[in-house]
Amino acid sequence: MNSIIAIISVLISSIALVGVAFSLFLQARQLRASQLQAARALQAQIILMEVSKPDLASSLQPNFNQDDYPKAIFLNLFMKYIEMSYSLGAISRESVRIEAIQRFKIEFARTWWGTVRHIYREEAATKREKEFFDLVDLEFQAAMPSSKSGSGLAD
Repeated sequence: MNSIIAIISVLISSIALVGVAFSLFLQARQLRASQLQAARALQAQIILMEVSKPDLASSLQPNFNQDDYPKAIFLNLFMKYIEMSYSLGAISRESVRIEAIQRFKIEFARTWWGTVRHIYREEAATKREKEFFDLVDLEFQAAMPSSKSGSGLAD
């Protein structure tokens, strides 16, 4: 009888331990999502300041083109949104591919990615962010006209 009670006690303790471990996993995931959200909110504030004060943006950025700047900001925000959604598991690999294919049909988007892709590559810290970069960059390479052979503007 004592051995049955001991087995049940061990079983209950094991289930409780698994529950605690799972709870910690969920908390860590939620913390990561909150950190990403805070970083993106700060990025959005910085971008809004740059848009509202183009003279400030032009004084701090080389090759600033005031006409193309809103398009570049939109593309960056959109790609960061897709990156974050993919990192959090909210969208699939196929969704990332479809979005990249759609964006890179436009020459401005290909030029923009060719200029910023090294930044996205260097900022990719997690496995999902690196996968995101690889997916998008693969579609960029596929979208490049054959005469340029996909090296981009700044590698």
